[in-house]
Amino acid sequence: MDPFEEATIIANFVTKYHTINNAYVEIFARRKYEAKGEYQYIDENEKEFVILFNSIHPDTAYQTVANGKILAKEDFKLSNEFEFYGEVNLNASHEFLNFDGATRITHECDQFAKNWMKFNADINPINIQIPVGENMKDLNGNDIAVGLILRTLLTPTV
Repeated sequence: MDPFEEATIIANFVTKYHTINNAYVEIFARRKYEAKGEYQYIDENEKEFVILFNSIHPDTAYQTVANGKILAKEDFKLSNEFEFYGEVNLNASHEFLNFDGATRITHECDQFAKNWMKFNADINPINIQIPVGENMKDLNGNDIAVGLILRTLLTPTV
């Protein structure tokens, strides 16, 4: 069978959580296919970013799964507050994408480094919650630290 080009994959049949566009799909059997295509990630501010899934296929339960990679140079943001690079995984039966890589907070303070923190979690783009543990590491396994600084402004009394 000839491959499909510029196809749309809606995953899964019941939940329809995910849509992959501009897909190149090769079908080998009723429940066996390989594809690659584009996924529109839309953040809480409705900003769009295209994630390329290079490997799309059914898993052992015949649910569509997809894997892609976002490079640091792509300047991808989970939201205005969080940058990300690493692997992105789609599971048709899960509502949200899984991000397995590194994130860092976007800030303008030159006094503090912008460290990348390793994490793996399903991310709701409307309500981003990054899991933070006691032993935070970067992608190279190096320890990173976190802290809070509170600055109060004194109001002069008259």
